[in-house]
Amino acid sequence: RYSNTGKCETTSALGLAAVGDRLVASMFYGNELLVLDPDSLAITKRIPLEAPAGLHGLDERHLLAISGEQVVKVDIDTGAATPVVTSGLVAPFGITTDAAGDIYVSDWGSSFQVKRFTATGSLKKSIGREGGRPWTGPWVAAAMAVPRGIAVTDDGKLWVAEDEFAPRRVSVWNTEDGSMIRDYIGPANYRGWGLTLDPDNPERFLTCGAEFKLDFDRRQVWVDDELVK
Repeated sequence: RYSNTGKCETTSALGLAAVGDRLVASMFYGNELLVLDPDSLAITKRIPLEAPAGLHGLDERHLLAISGEQVVKVDIDTGAATPVVTSGLVAPFGITTDAAGDIYVSDWGSSFQVKRFTATGSLKKSIGREGGRPWTGPWVAAAMAVPRGIAVTDDGKLWVAEDEFAPRRVSVWNTEDGSMIRDYIGPANYRGWGLTLDPDNPERFLTCGAEFKLDFDRRQVWVDDELVK
């Protein structure tokens, strides 16, 4: 699901959502949704669903779920799953909505973008460069690497938690024109392990598989020619 690099999938529970007074977890390898009591965590219901991943609660009984290469709307009372997005996705993972009801999906595989759909499933916009950020080479800020968790604020900003180590990043995007607003880089490794300063060039350091440039006068950090805000 990542790409053609062979990176492994995570553990089975890939999605969690609050739906009314219940919790729902998606069991990717078990091909089912688990409905849970939030106090005891007892399983109150099992809903068959093919390859479920990200979940997003809509109201007291409905949620949106990634299922394979589609988005479906699930009624957790009846277990019925109705297709909503049936095309335009490669390897979807995360899902959310905005205040207007548009659906956002983080897509992996050959995409590595966040795709915006209407409430009825029509593709409106793909955010981020297709194919994502290169694993090696110059830094490309206007591209994502393994976009996982996503959220849209009321002012139309898309926040993306990227599940990539080199470097760790949360990126923020304009949902209307798809431009990148800013990003947050870091933190470094636990206890700063792996952070290497260049003894011959005090402005250069490496950590988390990336090279950074320090600007001591302005107290800023750069990746290639991109300012890390």
